[in-house]
Amino acid sequence: MKPFSYYVLQGAVKRQPSDRNLSIATARESSDRIALAKSILETQKPKYSLENAYESVREMADAILFLEGYKSYSHEASLAYLKILGLPESVVESISNTKQRRNDIKYSGGDASKEEASNAIKVAEEAILILEKKLKLRLES
Repeated sequence: MKPFSYYVLQGAVKRQPSDRNLSIATARESSDRIALAKSILETQKPKYSLENAYESVREMADAILFLEGYKSYSHEASLAYLKILGLPESVVESISNTKQRRNDIKYSGGDASKEEASNAIKVAEEAILILEKKLKLRLES
């Protein structure tokens, strides 16, 4: 994964005014999406849970980016920002792997196993917990 600064230089991330309302709304969407991922695991195809788990993390990263005055036009850039936010390397790598798996499923067909989806949810919840705390601190300052 390339560093976040690479995506800024390439124009995949652009500066914009900080948007507190968009940040809060996007964080709320992230929370709703991880809840959806958990709730459909038993009743839908596992790939839908995996996709929503991944998207929930990306949305939470984007929520912080919006507050910091950035707009990401790249999933990779949003994930690279997770490193700047201090998420453990193992968590970032796992999320990146989930993104790759999601892309394989979405663009090549197929499904995820229930175990894959459960693991994606577990990692997403761990990441979101950390990111929510970081967002809250930024919103309070």
